[in-house]
Amino acid sequence: MFASSESAVVVYSLGAEMPSKKKRTAKKQVTRMRSVPQAEPADLRKLTNEKLDRLVREMEIRQVELQLQNEQLRRAEMELNKVAEHYSILYEHAPIGYVTLDQDGKILEGNLTAANMLGIERQALLGSNLSNFITHEDSGAWYLHRRAAFSNKTKLACEIEMRRVDGTPLPVRIEGLFGPGKDLRCRTALIDITHRKDAEQTIRDHARTLEELVVEQRAEIRLQVNARKQTEQELDKYKKNLKTLTAELMLAEERERQRLAEDVHDGLGQALFRARMKLAQFSAAEPAVREIGTILEEISKMMNTMTFALSPPVLRKVGLRAALKSLAREMRQQYCLSVAIEDDGQGIPLEERTALILFRSVRELLINVAKHAQTDRANLSLQRIDDTVQIKVEDRGQGFDLVDQPSHVESGHFGLFSIRERMDYVGGTSTIRSSPGDGAVVTLTAPLSSAKAAGSS
Repeated sequence: MFASSESAVVVYSLGAEMPSKKKRTAKKQVTRMRSVPQAEPADLRKLTNEKLDRLVREMEIRQVELQLQNEQLRRAEMELNKVAEHYSILYEHAPIGYVTLDQDGKILEGNLTAANMLGIERQALLGSNLSNFITHEDSGAWYLHRRAAFSNKTKLACEIEMRRVDGTPLPVRIEGLFGPGKDLRCRTALIDITHRKDAEQTIRDHARTLEELVVEQRAEIRLQVNARKQTEQELDKYKKNLKTLTAELMLAEERERQRLAEDVHDGLGQALFRARMKLAQFSAAEPAVREIGTILEEISKMMNTMTFALSPPVLRKVGLRAALKSLAREMRQQYCLSVAIEDDGQGIPLEERTALILFRSVRELLINVAKHAQTDRANLSLQRIDDTVQIKVEDRGQGFDLVDQPSHVESGHFGLFSIRERMDYVGGTSTIRSSPGDGAVVTLTAPLSSAKAAGSS
């Protein structure tokens, strides 16, 4: 009986650390044992040996059962201790700090990581206030976040700047949760965000550097653009001056041609006239007289051709329309090129330089047809369109590729390029349409000197 009571006491004492289910089972066993009626000392003498043996066997069986249960409880306690130790290690050495706060911010619990983060001993950390580690600049924000979280028992989440015990900065993100029921303790995680803040600062520094580089590049580009615009303006000015000089040179050349033509016509013409007058005094029957007359006639024709080539007097005296018709006859006589003229008959009042440039351009185009187009026919149309005169020179020759024009200019053949520059000088235009084997059409357009429809040029 005494052994059984001692066993029950042992089981009860261990049951304080047992899991709840096994604890209840042990208590039931003890209660069952206590419910067995206890015989008075006087009654034991009345028990037979058979009953005593049976009672001893029952107690032995009960003792074995209690020993088995005690072993099970011991193993369960060892397993619980292992699990507790495992989670204790995870808690203490977690990569982030854990603290338990009351509503005033006092640290009730904390792991080793939190103490190491703040640079303080763990025992010194417990009982201190987390506000002591928060910078003055962020103390107000921390107070508002903490008060709102404890008032509404909502999740605590904020980013603040803390200071370690040695004064070094520690940017952290604080996240906290509350337990169930009326528990006013906030289980809080302290997450070191130093690397993230450094990365953000690096990004900001790079962005600032990149922005400065962009500003410098833009300034450099603006300088280059301005320099290029200035160069282009100077080039345009140079081109305009070159066009002006070219046109003035052509006009000066034309005036010199005109002077030479007049000198040839007046001087040589008078000499030929006197020679004919002297020759008329001799008998026409003489062979020598007839031969001299023939020579004088050839010289007269050569003089007229030279005069027309230098400066056609018909252009100055009659106008562009008559000069073009005279030019067509010259093309037929000198180059065997038949030129068909189409004229709308409208008045085309032109300035002298414009008429001269149009005539020279048309003459150069017809000579090009005669020399290079491999054809003996060309068409020339003259018509007035609003306040402009339009002249087309067309042939059905071999044509050419417009892409090859720059190469012709580079090799020294300035014909079409020179015509375009001349037309641009007087405010006109020149367009070319051609392809190999399909002939060519060149259109010259120039402004009239007056919008009035004068009778003729």
